[in-house]
Amino acid sequence: MGARGPAPKTSVEPLDPNAFTGELPPPPQDMSPEGVAEFKRIAEIGGKHYTAADYQTIVDFVELLEKERAIHAEIEWPHATLVSERTGATYIDPRYSIWSSLRKARFALAQKLGLNPTDRARLLGGVASKPAENPLLAEIRSAQNLKVVSNG
Repeated sequence: MGARGPAPKTSVEPLDPNAFTGELPPPPQDMSPEGVAEFKRIAEIGGKHYTAADYQTIVDFVELLEKERAIHAEIEWPHATLVSERTGATYIDPRYSIWSSLRKARFALAQKLGLNPTDRARLLGGVASKPAENPLLAEIRSAQNLKVVSNG
């Protein structure tokens, strides 16, 4: 019994990632050609690990990317500021905060989809391998007769 009563009883079984087989459905008809290319690129990265359950997440990622790129093109970089015609004051372009929010949301979806190697290893249950010791450093240590301490 927990602090707030007994644990709820459930008949829901955990999802088996191997239960979903087959390929992802095709990208939506109304997606731009650039979006379709991005959709296919992401599907290729995921390979057999993406399932039909990931379809909407991939579509959302592509839509966020397209919106982010469109707003990015409208903003005057590198300062993302505007000058008021009436007062002459400089202020941050309001589109910058929208662009920033879209970017954060896209990064969150990228993490869920495992679009970088670290996230991909975590999603697949793998452990990132330890990099080999720097050969130059090993040679210097051996020349100095220093004992190499290993954490592993």
